Amino acid sequence: MKRPIVVYLDSSDFSTLSDPARKSPENDEIRAALLRRARSGEVVFAFSGVHLSEMTPLEPGFTPSALARTDLLVELCERNAFISIDRLLEAETSRLGQVAPQPVQPLTADATWFPEIVDFMSPIKWADMRRDMLANIGKHAVNRAQRRLIKRKVGTGTRISPKMERHLSTPSTEGLTEIMRMYPMRREDALILQSHIYGRASAKDAEEAFLSSLRDPRWMVLWFSEHHDQLSPALQWLRAAAVDMVARMEEIARFVRDQRQRHPEAVGDLWRQDWWQHEQDRLLVQLAMSASSAGSVRPIPTATEIDRVCRGLSCMMRTLHSVLWDAIAASGRTPKASDTVDAMHALYAPYCDIFRADRYMAPHIRRQLAGLEVKVVSRLAELPSLIEECLNTGKMPSVRN
Repeated sequence: MKRPIVVYLDSSDFSTLSDPARKSPENDEIRAALLRRARSGEVVFAFSGVHLSEMTPLEPGFTPSALARTDLLVELCERNAFISIDRLLEAETSRLGQVAPQPVQPLTADATWFPEIVDFMSPIKWADMRRDMLANIGKHAVNRAQRRLIKRKVGTGTRISPKMERHLSTPSTEGLTEIMRMYPMRREDALILQSHIYGRASAKDAEEAFLSSLRDPRWMVLWFSEHHDQLSPALQWLRAAAVDMVARMEEIARFVRDQRQRHPEAVGDLWRQDWWQHEQDRLLVQLAMSASSAGSVRPIPTATEIDRVCRGLSCMMRTLHSVLWDAIAASGRTPKASDTVDAMHALYAPYCDIFRADRYMAPHIRRQLAGLEVKVVSRLAELPSLIEECLNTGKMPSVRN
């Protein structure tokens, strides 16, 4: 039995195919063709946390369009998701130095797109602390001074409000609402967390309830659009990293342009391709070392080994480096905030059969996938026919590990 074709869409595809203003016979046909193949089981469309980061509206006014994009994502991808960037980098770098490394498993069928929850937000720990607080309050007098002492003993970093403290004394609708304000949990899942606080549900039940909410992309986008000031660190990290990286790229580009004007003869030699390739390899090794859970890999891997074993990391970093080369070339292109996010998407390209990217990024990504039978598509209109071609010819890429 043939395995399904794995397809990764560009974030703009979800917008194009869900926006009423861009509705057209051609777009309707593309949407219908993709949905038909998704339902057939012959094609797996998969999303990532990078998609959700881009779909989360920057302002509440964009919520309807954001939800329309997310609805299409869920309809196409269902619960097929790539693991988070940190998990994939850990999986790849753990293979360095191994004689026969185990294959990377980048795809999940249960929408686990997020990092380990203990790393960025955990309502379970918070609920357990609330249970301790309630137990102590129940054993002691509850004057203001004693309540403050109890809170100091159980921890002051929980940011519990006076309103929340009142409502947590007994199960209440107000307390449930406050839980849902603090954490991206659907009402039915927040009820389980509230039950855990009062000893009516286990910690495992509460954790599963929280994970269930995280695995609902539509709920995540809706919640973050209404609580934008509490955007998850998992999504904030992606956006902050993109802004920071673009700022660094612009700084390098400005420096080179300035030096080119001051010392054109020296800069021309300095930025020749062989030097640039050496610097790119050096950076790749540094990133692999820092991404390793052990903090280092011994012996230090070569760039060639990383290209072979850590294909996602290699594709992401080399794509971004290729874009930076454009920025410092004689006819320099100004880096865009989307460049870094597009490079993050490229992390997943080696694990796809068909990968969508815009016209600018597609050739940059394609160059990093030499030797892999991954088809990088620069135009959405070409996607349905390419999928049909892969299905009809039976030419499936080999295992990419």
